[in-house]
Amino acid sequence: MSVTIAKLIPIDTRCLTTVIDHKAYYGSEHFILRKDLCSNTLIKRVDKLFLREIQENSFRSNKEGKYVEVQAVEFMETYLTLNSGINKANISCLFYEYFKNLGYELKIGVNHHNPIGIFKDNEWVGMVLQIRVIKAGGTK
Repeated sequence: MSVTIAKLIPIDTRCLTTVIDHKAYYGSEHFILRKDLCSNTLIKRVDKLFLREIQENSFRSNKEGKYVEVQAVEFMETYLTLNSGINKANISCLFYEYFKNLGYELKIGVNHHNPIGIFKDNEWVGMVLQIRVIKAGGTK
């Protein structure tokens, strides 16, 4: 499946920019990615829908967090469950496909509340927020 920027960042999505350790990051309310790795299309979309700049180094703790490799992926209808053997994290199929197609590795934070780390050559280059899955009956 080919994921377009328009699918990844719909027109009603709030976008943001930030700086972590002197490097610019672009993204939305769901993810950030180091700007030098963003496609021109992604940069234009964020610039068009830009809402706010997040205070510098607000996400530093996520960058410096501990992450573990995904051991298994369970495919559901609209999301995936990533399993490291220690923790599980749910991610939208769109975000998973987009970042995997670009060759990035997704890793789960050791703390199950952490965002999912995006890595290139074992370097943290961004993050995707987990999605909350509500099961029938209103349980998580």
